[in-house]
Amino acid sequence: MAKCQRMEMRVHAAGRTNMITIGENLEPSLLMVAGLWRSFASQAQGRLVAACPSRDVLVFCDMAIERALAEMREGIAQVWAGAGNERISQTLLEWREDGWLPFGE
Repeated sequence: MAKCQRMEMRVHAAGRTNMITIGENLEPSLLMVAGLWRSFASQAQGRLVAACPSRDVLVFCDMAIERALAEMREGIAQVWAGAGNERISQTLLEWREDGWLPFGE
């Protein structure tokens, strides 16, 4: 438990998208922290879309930013191509008030 308390989450701007790092390959687990996403959503102008293409990559974007989704898809494809056995999913998720849903549903 003490190890988790020492971890520091960082949000990195990557062009029109954002990447979250926390270390220890725990990035995908951050999708389960609803308060975090409610906070990001309250600051966004549009809908939030996220993906975890590999164990150590969590990316998201604000759909209101022009070309953000296209740029995020390109980044996901690059990560996926090099992730090998650490691949998780190329599925895009959309944040809704009650949690994540597959994008477009």
